[in-house]
Amino acid sequence: MSAELQDIVWLPLANVLAKDDAFAQALRRVQEHLRADDPAGARRALQMAARNAPATAEAYTALGWLWLLLRHPKEARQWLEQAIRLDAQYAPAYHALGRAYQDLRRFQQAVEHLRRAADLAPDVPLYHADLGTLYFNLGAMEKAADALQRALTLAEDDAQSHALLGFIRFFQNRLDEALTHLQAACRYAPDNAGYHNNLGYIHLTLGNVDAAREAFTTALRLRPRFVRALYNRALVHWLEGETAEAADLYAQARERDGKGEEFREHCLDIEELLRESALSPVHRERLQHLHERLATLK
Repeated sequence: MSAELQDIVWLPLANVLAKDDAFAQALRRVQEHLRADDPAGARRALQMAARNAPATAEAYTALGWLWLLLRHPKEARQWLEQAIRLDAQYAPAYHALGRAYQDLRRFQQAVEHLRRAADLAPDVPLYHADLGTLYFNLGAMEKAADALQRALTLAEDDAQSHALLGFIRFFQNRLDEALTHLQAACRYAPDNAGYHNNLGYIHLTLGNVDAAREAFTTALRLRPRFVRALYNRALVHWLEGETAEAADLYAQARERDGKGEEFREHCLDIEELLRESALSPVHRERLQHLHERLATLK
């Protein structure tokens, strides 16, 4: 389990964990097993914790989150539904139940419960961010953008919401906004290689080759074996007339690319740049030559 996910789960449970009763102590033991990457021990501790759980929405939501963390969304749903029956205005239960329905691939119910959480607690940025992420994954881009923008109004430093909103604005051809959001994502999550790679591609689309080179170089410094960034950095070498360096990086990328799925995506990206980018005539001519050469390798 990632530290990020632990923070999401444990933060709403601060009131429960701060207590000194048997239930809080049992939850802390579950937490210890999770942090030790011991899911079997966590399940046993969770089953023990349930025996000491008070009949409150807060306690049942805690149990639901933990079952969700252990990848048991059906058990999580049972506890979270009980929490809502106890308190139909308890936003954290709706939020957690929305996440459970996502894991169960019941997306309409997931949307309904995440929206309910956001309606009940409109000042909690996480609820809007999770709703926006779900809409994004479902392809409902305008609804995703609205929810993500609301999350950013409440929490300007939410790097993931900036990254997703930047992705949406890019495909809406609102490139200046896309650039602003990806720059913010990189500023608030400077160690995320994927954000820097995506920022570089936006710079390429805008014709900013120098800025693209810097972004791709940063991505590779953070993750040296990042195949998509290797392809993109090779592309920039080619645009700059550095064909030997480009060939070397293309060879490294192809070696790491397995079945060549990233290579095929890279070729599609080049086609998109030829159609839509603001590259200079010299860069565009070089890109056309590169496209022709790569086409022989597909």
